[in-house]
Amino acid sequence: MFSTKSPWATVTASDRYGGDRVASCPFSSVLEQLKVRSQPLDSPPPFTLGEPLPTSKYLPMAVSPKTPNSLLLIYVASLITSSGAAQPLPADGVIHPDVHRRLSESNAPVKVWLSFRDKGLSSPVEVQDGLRKLEQTYPARATWRRSLRRATSGPDGLFDVRDLPLEESYLAAVQEAGAEIVIESTWLNAVSALVDADDLVLLEDLECLETIRLVGRGVRLNQPASPPSLLPSPPTAAGFYGQTESQLAQIDLPDLHTAGHTGSGVVIGVLDSGFRLDHDVFNFPGHSIQVLAQFDFVNGDGVVGEEPGDFPGQHDHGTMVLSTIAGYLPDTFIGAAYDASFILCKTEDIASETQVEEDFYVAGLQFIELNGGDVATSSLGYIDWYTQANLNGLSAVTTKAVNIATQNGVHCCTAVGNSGNDGDPFTSHLIAPSDAFDVIACGAVDSSATLAGFSSDGSTSDGRTKPEVLAWGVSTVAASPSDTTNLVAVSGTSLSTPLVAGAVACLTDSNPTWSVSAMRKQLFATASSIGAPKPDPLFAEGYGLLQANKANQHLDLGPMEPGLSGVLNTFHVTGATPGSFVYLVFGFGPGAVTLPGCAPGVQVDINAPNLYGAGLVNGAGEADFSIPVPPGLGGLTIWIQLAELSTCRPSELLTLTF
Repeated sequence: MFSTKSPWATVTASDRYGGDRVASCPFSSVLEQLKVRSQPLDSPPPFTLGEPLPTSKYLPMAVSPKTPNSLLLIYVASLITSSGAAQPLPADGVIHPDVHRRLSESNAPVKVWLSFRDKGLSSPVEVQDGLRKLEQTYPARATWRRSLRRATSGPDGLFDVRDLPLEESYLAAVQEAGAEIVIESTWLNAVSALVDADDLVLLEDLECLETIRLVGRGVRLNQPASPPSLLPSPPTAAGFYGQTESQLAQIDLPDLHTAGHTGSGVVIGVLDSGFRLDHDVFNFPGHSIQVLAQFDFVNGDGVVGEEPGDFPGQHDHGTMVLSTIAGYLPDTFIGAAYDASFILCKTEDIASETQVEEDFYVAGLQFIELNGGDVATSSLGYIDWYTQANLNGLSAVTTKAVNIATQNGVHCCTAVGNSGNDGDPFTSHLIAPSDAFDVIACGAVDSSATLAGFSSDGSTSDGRTKPEVLAWGVSTVAASPSDTTNLVAVSGTSLSTPLVAGAVACLTDSNPTWSVSAMRKQLFATASSIGAPKPDPLFAEGYGLLQANKANQHLDLGPMEPGLSGVLNTFHVTGATPGSFVYLVFGFGPGAVTLPGCAPGVQVDINAPNLYGAGLVNGAGEADFSIPVPPGLGGLTIWIQLAELSTCRPSELLTLTF
């Protein structure tokens, strides 16, 4: 791909964009920069975005085998900062100062992000050609999910330039300069790579590179919020849910199951340390766990279970997390979304001497999106040289990846961490990516719905509420990772998070067209306060304890606009049943009245309610009302709700003073 006689790397891209197009990545200066390196003979060719595996699954990244890496294990971890706030890059610089500092400390190659300036496309026509080809080749289920829930619009509404492959000549150029590529991210238009000081001399002079920054990392501390403890054998007649009944009932999930919404048809991606799938809870006769895709980003293979060379206990955390969602052992143990299918990503090397790094998280998340995941859950996080000031939804690499995933219609759930809450709204203890704009950030409570002392508080540095919802995270019941039969109790926000993710999957089962924004609105509007106002002004409890079935029954009523008497006012409702009718209910005081039309009736919180018109719900679950408000109502307060009588669902109560 390179000539030793020329500093120019070229590649013909007709196969990707149509027509002949040559892109290049020259060195800014030539003679003193030329260096030719051959790749090690034992380095396998990297996987390529969209390349089918033998199992017809898709890998979104290049992955090199057994590169030192790790993700943070929330239930046993906290993160320490080794270098303070990230230093600003000089205006005319490519290499972040921390890269040189890390190299001087390590005497070994360091892992960096090599960010490219563009995708190598010189015109809008080339972009359009690339997007059209991508639309024809992108996995069908991922395309379907995007068509239902994608929040941003590209030229055709489903794809944009972030989805296009990295420019091949740029990849060749950084390899020629000596970089050993580990992960390729089309979303970030970057690769993570191992480099040394000599490599940096050449890389800095490549015109296609925009920045060179360290891959974010932290140190994993062996201090669990609560280590797993073995549970006694359950009674022989414990009921369908067995030992998980209380933790599921606390978030109002069994009623949603009873209504038929158990995660069937929903795909959940789990990013974690590895998974032991031979436990009884994953292998009930006729109901074994359904794994649609899996990949080990630690070792660069398709094995997500324990394998030779793994650190002892590598699969422990992931097994416990997965079981709280996927387990199915009637009368003993039932997971939160036991009929869902799964994408499993082994993204953490738990070896105590290994630094945690963020690039495999990005790889795993894009793997989930590409393989059609509806929900992604992670009990992992990063801080290191990100400070709380950097947790603004825009800075951390994992946060950026989550932002893109949610824009593409993936409901993402993540733990806020176990660094505690201090009651001070001006301090925070979050980890990335819990600061992402539309991630569902999860805290933890105990069996009595009291906030766990270890559950991290917010807010984000730009003032947004995090955590947002809470679930059981103290002595949560999970499958034992040490054998195939026993159960354990374990604590941490990493155990409350998969309960939330399971509830989100069941709600997606019931409401597949809900966008990421609509899901969040439903969860937050119906969450049950555990003491603080909603949202918590101290940023510890968020909107409260998740209530899954209530969220499923809830209609989201937007504000009345313009909210004036004597003019035509409008309402907008979302989350309704397509094809049904939604009725406007109003009155002049609070109350509790059950309206007929469904069994057992729908309760509205209005005294002497009046029905005023009906709106037909469209295919997206939305309806609009236009209401003339008489001038004589000026100065009066009106109580307003919407009611879907066919399903017994009310909206929240809205009070307006004209």
